[in-house]
Amino acid sequence: MSKKILLVTVGKSPAPIVKAIQHIQPDQVVFLCSENFQSQIIGEGLPCEIIHGNSVKRYPNIPKLVELGDRFQPERDLKIIQNPHDLTTKLIVHAAGFGSDIQEEIERLRGDFEAADIDLNSDSVLPEVEQLVSIC
Repeated sequence: MSKKILLVTVGKSPAPIVKAIQHIQPDQVVFLCSENFQSQIIGEGLPCEIIHGNSVKRYPNIPKLVELGDRFQPERDLKIIQNPHDLTTKLIVHAAGFGSDIQEEIERLRGDFEAADIDLNSDSVLPEVEQLVSIC
């Protein structure tokens, strides 16, 4: 049976990540984020906030919010990125077909998990990719 792994970049809003996890129902989620946003993944209490108009609603960290349970292991599934802007650039370049850094990481994960089905979602990259694709 294929194992479905979702890679997500963590930014200001947890909402796109929550929607992606709920829609895809992965067996494992790998979170890529800077130290500034790691509280959304491993923070205690209510570290996530979603702004609705003038109100702010607070929520538990994303793995708790979507009830990942054993499907999330912080030491395995949380990757701290020192320069997240480099990651965004690499993802945009890869999405446009000009780079292979992300593909190499996906292949490494596939090697770790036989017959893995890996999806990539990014709340910070997708709008930029859509804009880039519309320009090309």
